[in-house]
Amino acid sequence: MLGNAACGVGAVFLAMLYAAAASPFHFYAAAALAPAAFIFDVLDGRIAPAR
Repeated sequence: MLGNAACGVGAVFLAMLYAAAASPFHFYAAAALAPAAFIFDVLDGRIAPAR
C-alpha cells in the first residue's frame, strides 16, 4: 500500500516538475511510476486477503 502511494505522489510531483521545467526526464520518470504503482496495487490486492 505504501509503495502504491509513494509512486502516485512521486508521479504527481514529477509531473509538476515537468510542467515547470519542461525537462523530458521528469515526464518519463512520472510515466514510469504509473505502471509501478499498478504493480504495487496488484501485489497489495493479492497479499491483503492473507492478512
